[in-house]
Amino acid sequence: MFVRQPSELFKIYHPRTNRRRSKRKTLRSNKQQTKIKTSGKECFIRNFLQRIKDLERPITLAYNENQLEDICQQIVLQMQPFIRQYQILPSSDTELCIFLCGICQYLLYEPITLYCGHTYCERCIKNESDNTVRGCQRCSPDIIGQIQSPIQLGKKASYSKNILLNEIFEKSTSSQIHRRCMTLYYRGLQEYDIHNNNIAVQYFNSALDICENNHLILNSRSQVYLALNRFDESLLDAENVIKLKPNWPNGYWRKSEVLFEMKRYTSALLSSLLALTFEPDDVIGKQIMARHLYAVLHESPSEDINVSALSSELPLFERQLVHQQQPKHLQLKQESFVKIDETRCVYSSMFWFPVTTPCGHVFCRECLIRSVDNTMAKCPMCKKSLIDFFPMLIQSHVNKTEIIDRMIKTYFPDDFIERREQHQKGSSSLINVTDNNLTTISDVPIFVCVLALPNCICPLHIFEPRYRLMMRRCVETESRSFGMCKYDEVTETFADYGTLLYIRGIMYTEDGRSIVDTIGQRRFRVLSREMKDGYNTAHIKLVRDNFIEEHEYNDLVQLNTATYDKVRHWYDNLDEYRKSLLYYQLQEYPVCDNFTIESVDGPRWHWIMLSIVPIEPLLQYIALASESLRIRLQMLNDAVTFSQQQH
Repeated sequence: MFVRQPSELFKIYHPRTNRRRSKRKTLRSNKQQTKIKTSGKECFIRNFLQRIKDLERPITLAYNENQLEDICQQIVLQMQPFIRQYQILPSSDTELCIFLCGICQYLLYEPITLYCGHTYCERCIKNESDNTVRGCQRCSPDIIGQIQSPIQLGKKASYSKNILLNEIFEKSTSSQIHRRCMTLYYRGLQEYDIHNNNIAVQYFNSALDICENNHLILNSRSQVYLALNRFDESLLDAENVIKLKPNWPNGYWRKSEVLFEMKRYTSALLSSLLALTFEPDDVIGKQIMARHLYAVLHESPSEDINVSALSSELPLFERQLVHQQQPKHLQLKQESFVKIDETRCVYSSMFWFPVTTPCGHVFCRECLIRSVDNTMAKCPMCKKSLIDFFPMLIQSHVNKTEIIDRMIKTYFPDDFIERREQHQKGSSSLINVTDNNLTTISDVPIFVCVLALPNCICPLHIFEPRYRLMMRRCVETESRSFGMCKYDEVTETFADYGTLLYIRGIMYTEDGRSIVDTIGQRRFRVLSREMKDGYNTAHIKLVRDNFIEEHEYNDLVQLNTATYDKVRHWYDNLDEYRKSLLYYQLQEYPVCDNFTIESVDGPRWHWIMLSIVPIEPLLQYIALASESLRIRLQMLNDAVTFSQQQH
């Protein structure tokens, strides 16, 4: 019988020993990782120093700072792949929190919402340089449709604070600590602007007593210490900023400035390199790095340039830095942060696709467009002009306000689902009208205008507010279709027969009008009429030709060819003026196409010619309603014969 030794029993069952073994294993693993990181950092430093050494040539030494900017950008792009391996990805809730400003990476203060739907601090927007190429930090880099940088447009157009968000933040008890802290912070900035540096430090110290480890305040205090020539304290604050926010380039820029003033030019160049890695096209950043590179190439360094010394300047790329405990004043609770009444649009219930105007008011996108349609491009709340914003809105350049949309989905999920169902019921969604098996369609928008025929191009100028709304809804549906009927003076409503039109393209004017390029599809008969938001809708039955019997198919083919030849002869013998007018309408003369026994509307060409041959409008309407191809071809024959007899 096998008996375990006491040591083996102890080895298996003693929990303290297992914990010690696990701890030793973790320490060994950490040491190995530290060696790998240290080795990688030293490799990076050697590469960095070698590139500087390669630049110490007569031709490069003759360059001025402006000429060195392109070289700096090349160095950044070459070193960027290595740095990216160690840079920390913003994976935590703190980094991705929608309540954080993408520029200062701190809780929003006096928020401004841009047309891309993302929100930033007012001061961050105004402090952006006019020459910066910075785009929105939250927008995808390959986003399509942005007419220009949202940040630059927001600054140029003087966007106002988001009134709804600002009121929510002011009322929230959980953000009061943050607001007191930011008030002291901005007082300190004001004192610094008028060169009261010692007083500015006092305000920053008071703010840090409230919000410990606030990277914004540490960064600004570092700037003030630098102005006071307190270099060691300034450098310490800059390094703390980098530890708190390793993905924030401002910390690296601040450190580079301090090191440059301390005449540690190589270290300053290294820090500016790390900063420029985040935004290689930053114009101001390239100028700063070029100044540092120029100093490295021409000035006598006052630092010990070696691998070990410069390695200490690199931040520790450890992911646990990101997973920090979120400050208590950033933990915004539902019960004290936002109320459901604050998520309602003035025109409807809960916001659906909320958008923010340049004047800072929030509306549902459709509510805002419908209101502006009737108010000559003015804000419904404050009556400020939206003449520049409105074209962007109707062309879908304006995205939903992300922070409000996320608040609704997070804090009120049940209400959001109910609102979504309400929106889906209210929106029209036509079925694919090219399906020949369809017989009826419900809730088809009807544009009351003139008679349109299948396969014929029909350009429209839409200016009435009700039809603007209708067209926008049709464009947003998968079918992009609507019905058009002529007005019947006898019944004082739209006619019983019409044509479904497909929207091929749409162009908006600055005041919201639109030019719509459409083409006729299927014919229909109206079964019932209704109204929706000011425009007509109908329940319709699609019209199709009677099935062609096999014994008469060949006869119809011959009639089709003969009629085509006759109409073509009539067209060719028109005078040049009339022919030019018709050719402009046709764009090109149609070919004689064939048809089948199960054809729905017959050949394409005969509908096109029915629209231009001189024929009475009543006869055109009869042709539209007719389910016989033979009758329509005979009508064309008679119309051409009559026209030839008149001339």
